[in-house]
Amino acid sequence: MAYMAGAFLGALLITYLLMRLYRRIFRQISGNGRTVAAFIATALTCTVLAGFGMANGGPPVFMAAFSRYIVPCTVWFLWFLFKSEPATVATA
Repeated sequence: MAYMAGAFLGALLITYLLMRLYRRIFRQISGNGRTVAAFIATALTCTVLAGFGMANGGPPVFMAAFSRYIVPCTVWFLWFLFKSEPATVATA
């Protein structure tokens, strides 16, 4: 159980850093499109790198890598999506 918690926290850290990097790269895209593009790029990067890294000399295991990194990517996607939404002011 401790291994799973450590792996999840590590995945949260690396996906946060990649998400911030890709949001900076895609800063020409306005609105939530930048967050969506950064999410897709982060998920693809993590899946490809972890798929080859988890292969251990065999064929790449992209499905296992995708299942490990999609939840942390989704956490940061939702975080940045709701964080970037402008606050609405109620009028009386």
